[in-house]
Amino acid sequence: MTKMHENELNINEWLVKTLLKNQYPFLANLPLKTVKSSGTDNTLFRLGSGYVVRLPRIHWAAESINKEYKWVQAGSSIENTTFCARI
Repeated sequence: MTKMHENELNINEWLVKTLLKNQYPFLANLPLKTVKSSGTDNTLFRLGSGYVVRLPRIHWAAESINKEYKWVQAGSSIENTTFCARI
């Protein structure tokens, strides 16, 4: 994967699989595929047919994920639906 930032984290399928095995073993056997993206803050992986793994490429992008998650949850309570769920 091409780096977009100086000091960007090295995130790859091996890392994601290792994190899943250690933190969410019930998901670790699902197929994992890198998603080609033009985004510069996060790296995306498709996990099985129902999940996306989203990890920040650079340290300052982590807070954006938390902020977006809070806003999506607030919006889903208004619409009475689930847009995403943090595992």
